[in-house]
Amino acid sequence: MDVGRAAVEAVQQCTPFLRRTGIDVRLAVEEGHLAHGESSDVGFAIAHLLTNAAEAAAERSPGALAPSQPRRVRVAVTREGTAIHVSVDDSGRGVPPRSE
Repeated sequence: MDVGRAAVEAVQQCTPFLRRTGIDVRLAVEEGHLAHGESSDVGFAIAHLLTNAAEAAAERSPGALAPSQPRRVRVAVTREGTAIHVSVDDSGRGVPPRSE
């Protein structure tokens, strides 16, 4: 199963939602990173992360970022040694620090 291909397909699956929310998606995906497993399971997990990131970017707090900055989500698939890394990050406000 090609993890990069699964990521591309997950983004394609989420495209209608991303367009409705005005999210700018960037892919840094290298294909050819093969892993054991079901591509549908990996794609489902990536689509879930992508949807969560898009919702966070769309709901960012006013003033958290300048209005001119786009709402964005970045999906990356990279290899480090024998490990394949999938990362999804967004321009949302993030998790607030704990109050103590």
